Amino acid sequence: MSVTRLIVETAKDYRQRSTSLDALIGKAEQARSGMNIFGMALAREIGGEFNLAANKDYKRAKQKVDNKYNGDASRLTDLVRGRIFVDDVESIIRAREILNPKADNVVFKGHRSFLADWATVCANGNGYFVQDFDDKHAQPTEFGWRDISVRVRVPLAKTLGHTGEIQILHRDMAEADKLSHPIYECQRRMLEVFQASGREMTQEDAILLEDMSARRLAIHNEAAEKAGLTVLEQPKLI
Repeated sequence: MSVTRLIVETAKDYRQRSTSLDALIGKAEQARSGMNIFGMALAREIGGEFNLAANKDYKRAKQKVDNKYNGDASRLTDLVRGRIFVDDVESIIRAREILNPKADNVVFKGHRSFLADWATVCANGNGYFVQDFDDKHAQPTEFGWRDISVRVRVPLAKTLGHTGEIQILHRDMAEADKLSHPIYECQRRMLEVFQASGREMTQEDAILLEDMSARRLAIHNEAAEKAGLTVLEQPKLI
């Protein structure tokens, strides 16, 4: 019996194959079991713990489509999503080896022990496609955030599948997020008020926003230092 392959590619276009939000929500529900098998198998392979989140509901999905994607629902790829929590740097390195499209010249077949778990959801003969790989350990964000995020096309019988998202992060970063996310939400609400009201930002407003950004950076960097994640950073190519 052939083993289902994991295909890793840098997709030029990882949009969903439908622009109907209702249809995508239905396909996301169908993709949950496949995403769960993918996440559980990957977590076992790298030594982490997978948590499949509740699917994004219609109200939140519609808000994101309208506010971020200018009404284009095909760009929404996190209706079905999950997180893998890891406890060491080695697990992140292992994830890089499996998921990074540069690891094996675009197509990476992976390990049989890893892929065998997926055969049950691949009756149509298709494998999982990792369509987008973003390693923020290599180059943290301006706020010091570090994780790996991937877009995964989950196979569905007689269809082109459905794309969901998985985030891989160290538990120390997850704990830091509990402290920094409320600060981010406060910043976001402030900026929304300025935009909606047309009120110009005062110097005091700007200083407050800068202070909040600095606090988020400090929280994330402290967690990264504690977890030893700074060894994963790579120089940015110019």
